[in-house]
Amino acid sequence: MRNVLRNALLVAASFAATPALATDFSAVTSFTGMNGNGNFYYGSTDGSIAGSTLFDTTGGCVFGPGSTCMHSATANLPQASTGGSYPTVSIPGDAIVLHPGNSSSLSVFSAFVAPVAQTYQYTIDLQSVGIDTTNGIGYTFFVDDKGALTFGNRATLTTYGAATTITGTGAFAQGDVFGVIIDDNGVYYGDSTALKFNVSAVPEPATWAMMLLGFGMVGFGLRRRSKQAVRVSFG
Repeated sequence: MRNVLRNALLVAASFAATPALATDFSAVTSFTGMNGNGNFYYGSTDGSIAGSTLFDTTGGCVFGPGSTCMHSATANLPQASTGGSYPTVSIPGDAIVLHPGNSSSLSVFSAFVAPVAQTYQYTIDLQSVGIDTTNGIGYTFFVDDKGALTFGNRATLTTYGAATTITGTGAFAQGDVFGVIIDDNGVYYGDSTALKFNVSAVPEPATWAMMLLGFGMVGFGLRRRSKQAVRVSFG
């Protein structure tokens, strides 16, 4: 019994000495109208990200009562929001709605900031939800590695209901940023875009090795105990 307990404590120590196996981050579930929740940030940009402004104001939501939103202090668009209603927008109950402003310099972005150096897996779901859209939206994935910006190929969703998914895995340093920019695709009309942005920290190989070693030690201890002879004596 003493050996089994010792092995179990060694396993517990291995967990304490290594990072958590996986941490999941969801833009939707963490959205409260404040930047930084869940390590997600929202703001307006001219498309370069270097020329960006974080949203700092709540209230004045485009989608009215029942909506939680954030935008800049100078204008209520661009905007990021959840809930509410609008005659020409099909607002989903399980997504954030991003809406760019009325020029190419007023695009809207959503970004994740890596809390620790780690390999992260990301999934970004986008869908055009402006029922009366005329030209749809443009979207661009980006990575900001300590100021070294990298952009993916810009693409478009040109019709109502059109959707796409951006997925990937990468090793990011603490403070690195990645996310998506939404622009009006040249026409400011019906540009509302549903966003689901999920990130998971991927376990490092050393973490898996320590876990497997720990479980193996417990199994070996239990096996040894099961082989001990049981002695019964009669008085």
